[in-house]
Amino acid sequence: ITKAIFIGRVVYNNIKNAICFLLSGNMAGLLTVIFCVCLNLPMPFTAGQLLFINLVTDSLPAIALGMEEYNSRVGKEMPSRNQMIVSKRFLIKATLYGFILGIPCIAAFLIGYQESYELACTLAFSTICIARLFHGFNCLGQGSILRYGIKNKHQINSILFGMVLLFAVLFIPMLRDFFEAGYLSYRRLGLIMILGLMPLFIIQALRFIREAN
Repeated sequence: ITKAIFIGRVVYNNIKNAICFLLSGNMAGLLTVIFCVCLNLPMPFTAGQLLFINLVTDSLPAIALGMEEYNSRVGKEMPSRNQMIVSKRFLIKATLYGFILGIPCIAAFLIGYQESYELACTLAFSTICIARLFHGFNCLGQGSILRYGIKNKHQINSILFGMVLLFAVLFIPMLRDFFEAGYLSYRRLGLIMILGLMPLFIIQALRFIREAN
């Protein structure tokens, strides 16, 4: 009975983590679109790119979060019987994550738009894909991964598979044409990696500082 209770708490925690991931990731995309609309700029993503974002960078990490295995730290956390999954504090956290993910995507679009609209869409699309794939690490729990480590192998596999699919879109001519993506040089590839990983570093740094204090 005790083990069943602990496992139930882990399942409950996994559901919260997956919802937080989906809300914050979609918030980032929404903020990017709203920013472009407010400045009278063209849409930052094409229809095909939005489909890729929803099918790949939404589903893979979310499924991996739902497969987080039992651990004693989460099992000892007893949720309140009156506690809602989507509480006010939960929404504030998801919104904050959305802003942290969205700002690098907006920056990527503006950088690319100085040269061409196609490049702007490609940079924004690539950045938000990378950011959302690695954002799964931020949604594994409340603590820093530097302290607790990464034990969810499914999360790592989802990132690797998602990155392979993204690079296939960026470098295979047929897929690049289908998703209306432009060619990226190695310098620009480095740029999207830096911008895409920035939310992970920021969130984990804030958690590490909080735990250190």
